[in-house]
Amino acid sequence: TELLTRRMRYMSVLDSVHFQNQCLAGANAVLEGDLETARTKLGSCFSLLAEARAHFYPVDAYLVDLTLVAPTTLGESLRKQLASRIPLNLVVSGETIRLMAQDQPETLKLVREALEQGRLNLIGGEEGELDLPLLPREAMRAEIARGLASYERHLERRPEVYGRRKYGLSAALPGILNRYGFIGALHFALDDGKFPQSQRSKTRWEGEDSAAIDAIGRVPLDANLPKTFLALSDKMGHTMDSDHVATLMFAHWPNQYCEYYDDLRRMAQYAPALGRFLTINEYFHTTDTAGTLDAFRSDDYRVPYLQQAVIRRKADPLSTVRADYLADMVRVSQEALCTLAALLTGKPLPASDLDQPPPAADSAESETGSGAPAPLEPALAQFAAAVPREKSPSQAGLLLANPTLSTRRIAVDIASLPRLPAVEGAVKAVASSADGLQKHALVEIPPLGFAWVGSAAAGAAAPRKPGSPIASENLLVNEFMQVAIHSSTGGIRSIHDFIRRGNRMSQQLSLRIPGAAKQGSAVDPDENAIYSVMALDDVKITAATSVLGEITTRGRLMHPEGRVVATYRQVYRLWQDSRVVWIDVELEPQEELRADPWNSYYASRFAWPLEHSDLHRSVQQGRQPTEAKRLEAPLFVDVQEENSRTSLLMGGMPYHRRIGTRMLDTLLLVKGESTRKFRLGIGIDLPVTLPWAQELILPPLPCAENTSPPAPSRSAWLFRADGRNLLATHWEALFEEGRNVGFRARLLETEGNAGRLHLRCFRPPVSARRIDFQGLPLADLVVSDDKIQLDLAAHEWVQIEARWKT
Repeated sequence: TELLTRRMRYMSVLDSVHFQNQCLAGANAVLEGDLETARTKLGSCFSLLAEARAHFYPVDAYLVDLTLVAPTTLGESLRKQLASRIPLNLVVSGETIRLMAQDQPETLKLVREALEQGRLNLIGGEEGELDLPLLPREAMRAEIARGLASYERHLERRPEVYGRRKYGLSAALPGILNRYGFIGALHFALDDGKFPQSQRSKTRWEGEDSAAIDAIGRVPLDANLPKTFLALSDKMGHTMDSDHVATLMFAHWPNQYCEYYDDLRRMAQYAPALGRFLTINEYFHTTDTAGTLDAFRSDDYRVPYLQQAVIRRKADPLSTVRADYLADMVRVSQEALCTLAALLTGKPLPASDLDQPPPAADSAESETGSGAPAPLEPALAQFAAAVPREKSPSQAGLLLANPTLSTRRIAVDIASLPRLPAVEGAVKAVASSADGLQKHALVEIPPLGFAWVGSAAAGAAAPRKPGSPIASENLLVNEFMQVAIHSSTGGIRSIHDFIRRGNRMSQQLSLRIPGAAKQGSAVDPDENAIYSVMALDDVKITAATSVLGEITTRGRLMHPEGRVVATYRQVYRLWQDSRVVWIDVELEPQEELRADPWNSYYASRFAWPLEHSDLHRSVQQGRQPTEAKRLEAPLFVDVQEENSRTSLLMGGMPYHRRIGTRMLDTLLLVKGESTRKFRLGIGIDLPVTLPWAQELILPPLPCAENTSPPAPSRSAWLFRADGRNLLATHWEALFEEGRNVGFRARLLETEGNAGRLHLRCFRPPVSARRIDFQGLPLADLVVSDDKIQLDLAAHEWVQIEARWKT
């Protein structure tokens, strides 16, 4: 207290004589065995210290205990901690609570008792501490929903404050936490990773969608280190000087802290001389809200997961992220198709638990005869059965479903059809190869709808003569671009459009090998890194119609010393009327990678001509500017110039390293990665990048049929938006007493453009409202004819509920 007084630039006003008398009287009482008097006298001493501190800081200072709980600390150590009279806060996941109920019921009983007595609060929110910032938003939401369900199931209450030990911060979190009713959050991590620290202990954390939540913005002190308490007066003085709410937090494992922390806890039971311990809920409920906002950029956060996965020898540190995005898109497509089927028929489908984990990667990626991932087959069949049909004889055809809010124009393999379809309606062009083995149709599929492609009737006029083949020697050419394949390397030499001069993008494969490090050198690792070179062995045109062109190259990656470090196969695919060239990559490495994944990797390197280009990247399905050298972007990176946008579609590969000002390495293989096949893409002047990036992971869904065509139209939509920057992440049909009364949807603004959008419905709704993620109403929405009006902030994610006229 004397050190704190000096730290606060104040003189001591402690009545030292009275203090000494009370202290000696208490000591004599102990020797005489009068413990009650001893406690009273000791309490008087601490009250005198508290009064002295009140002269220079007359309001409360707060102390918060964070006890970190893991599955390995659920036994005796936690039970001893729970016996404390000091207010406690357990940082614990829903999964750990579930394991506690299963393996340590005695500990769970003590936790329940402490919660009921009000001396314990929970901090958490998720089921398990997954790699949250790399997950799609629906997977984030579902993880929090599962976690809250676990707390409710085993403890009959849930955390009001969000927090976790492992790194898991994201600019999308404040909005999600608000919609789940959290009152506060811990804005820090206790392991690796980069995150911005607030200048204040208690702050107001603003997310990317302008939603804000109260938060603790400083990393807590380690209660197990003596140096924490040697510097306690400095730490306490700093928070009293700079914070509107003086706060110190102490983190430790159950019953693991140094003796000085035990002293501090016991002293606080007498008087708040240095501060008052309280639960985290009480802290957020009783202290004033910060008067300013802390709004951090996405670049202020960088995850540690890649380095951790390689060091801990986890399998497939790259492709697991791609599998998460594929599984999420499969689940969202299932929900959309089943919802459309239910709305078309007016009959409820079997209920599914939408908060269950997404389909496993192996099942989501397995392909079936329908051309769709296996988990989607039942949903496709339900949707196809719900589509109204003509009263006409059956005929062979393909029903193409589009479970997204974006119109899709794609090339479809129609080799299974006995005759080429007529060019009408949704079918924009058809073509076949000279030998007749390759047949393709260009089809436009409406949003949240379908298009049917059937064989032309016998004797019908042949389709008009197709145009020139898209593929020719080392070139792919359509209406928007010319892709030139390098004759020596087999990579992309250049991509030209037909409006501007100059190359838009080049691409090649490479192995990065760290150069020799010099002791004491501050040289950038990029400057002495060694890269392999590509050597082309074979190039073939593997598809050449006026609808689809495809060129396949094979070759080797060569070390500068002359040895082969990998073999490769790249397939370049371009459709008619498409702004995206697809690149299928297959790599067979022959060089062992090191355990430094950011310096030793196989990559697809992209290069663009202008140094001043701005970069934007995907951040949990939104588009954010970036200047980072190492970045996470599982869906896309946009290279933005004044009048053009070149989009690098990543196909779920999450990690990228910027080299200089004109190159980007997309990591394909690091140590521990077993995947050898990848799909990338390059888009030219895409109006919105996200739909094409998602299509790269999960293409449109064909369903082969031998039945009557749809009626009254062979192509139709059920929902559509008047803005391309609206993404639907969830659909659900609403039923009451077996009767369809409306629908529920979650919609995300993806481009960072605030404004007014409209959702059009196939059936005019009579009312609509916003609801939070717990189903509680927030605000009514304006409905006009078949349109629901949405006024969205940049990157805002909302849940709406609409009802039909009954």
